[in-house]
Amino acid sequence: MEASKTSILDIINLMSTLNADTVEMDFEYDGTPLRFQCKLMLREDD
Repeated sequence: MEASKTSILDIINLMSTLNADTVEMDFEYDGTPLRFQCKLMLREDD
């Protein structure tokens, strides 16, 4: 298994560059194809 060093900051920078609120990344873990979806949303403070 190969490891990736993609950080949350890398994902947020990519979303900013693409002007996107959702990013999907496809990868494999132990031979199983997976999709990681990250959605950026505004937090509502009380």
